[in-house]
Amino acid sequence: MSNSILDTLNENQRTAATTINEHVRIIAGAGSGKTRVLMARIVYLVQDCGVLPNRILAITFTNKAANEMKTRLTAQLGSMASVVRISTIHSLCVRMLREDADLIGYPKTFAIMDPEDQKAILKPIYKTLEVDKTTISYNRALGAISAYKTNYIDPQMAANMAMDDVSITLAKIYAGYEARRNEMKAMDFDDLLLEGHRLLNSVSSVREKWQNRLDYIHVDEFQDVDPIQYGIIKLLTGKNTHLCVVGDPDQTIYTWRGASVDIILKFNKDFEPCKTVILNENYRSTQPILDASNAVIKYNKERIDKDLYTKLPGDEKITMFEGKEDSEEPIFVARQINEKHKKGLEYKDMAILYRSNYSSRAFERIFKSVGIPYVIYGGIRFYERQEIKDALCYLRLCTNRNEEDPDQMALD
Repeated sequence: MSNSILDTLNENQRTAATTINEHVRIIAGAGSGKTRVLMARIVYLVQDCGVLPNRILAITFTNKAANEMKTRLTAQLGSMASVVRISTIHSLCVRMLREDADLIGYPKTFAIMDPEDQKAILKPIYKTLEVDKTTISYNRALGAISAYKTNYIDPQMAANMAMDDVSITLAKIYAGYEARRNEMKAMDFDDLLLEGHRLLNSVSSVREKWQNRLDYIHVDEFQDVDPIQYGIIKLLTGKNTHLCVVGDPDQTIYTWRGASVDIILKFNKDFEPCKTVILNENYRSTQPILDASNAVIKYNKERIDKDLYTKLPGDEKITMFEGKEDSEEPIFVARQINEKHKKGLEYKDMAILYRSNYSSRAFERIFKSVGIPYVIYGGIRFYERQEIKDALCYLRLCTNRNEEDPDQMALD
């Protein structure tokens, strides 16, 4: 079975999938089939090398990615796929803490707080400190608390570092939050990683237990790991465990929340012997798009050189439009869509990508006016958002005093 999987891989992909006696760093360019390689590697380990499925771990960073891995692996391994340990790093930490949290002062039945639970803790703290949530929102406070924690800054250190009224207040909120959380013996999402790391680092019996359970560890999207996550991965990797990481330094997007691209760049120095395999054949785009991407990214410093290429046919060049005003962009796009539609291209075969959800407003307004049908994916149509509906209700009331109660209109 695994031979048929390997036959579908190109030479570099096959090397990445079958190198099993040393650590492996896979530099996987966009659209280069990294998930296929990871799945082929696990199937190869199980079916060709006789590795027990439960001694293989695959870590990813979203539930969606983990479920996709499980689905793909099930198609190849059947029931054995359910034995392979595939999870997000947060889920893995929950598993470890449920087994041994009592060794670091928590009950094994500790509660996990979601953002709403966190805000419920903040409410009485705000009342006690007389903090106006319009001045310091709950989200701002929770963001500050997360930043403090992930930088190993405790409440006392935060208070000592405070330089102005806002930072002093945030430090007090943080102190109250941590006091209540510890009283509850609960953990938020940051704590799952921090306490999971502390458990592995401080309790040798737990660390050795997990190291002895695993022969192969795989980590996806490795360019976006932060020092805490990397610390957990290193502590899980025993002397006889082989670590395979997959990522692309050119696609690092989470530096704003602590991810460090240096981790993947210097991985081969931390784990030796290490084989680096570059996947640079793209299966998603045409060459003109890749040429433009290569030309832009080549100026990044301290990057691992790789030029993406493809065998897909296509010679249509990228069109760049620069409008004098923001309003010109959706008009240009609408005109392009109409022209392509007249030539036989279906609306459903065209897509618009934008950086932020609020950007959809201008496109929606123009599309409505010229009759272009559209569907919003991953967000809510601008005029269907609750705050916009509320505002429109009150505007209608201002223009027509005979309208019904605006609060009821908003609920409707």
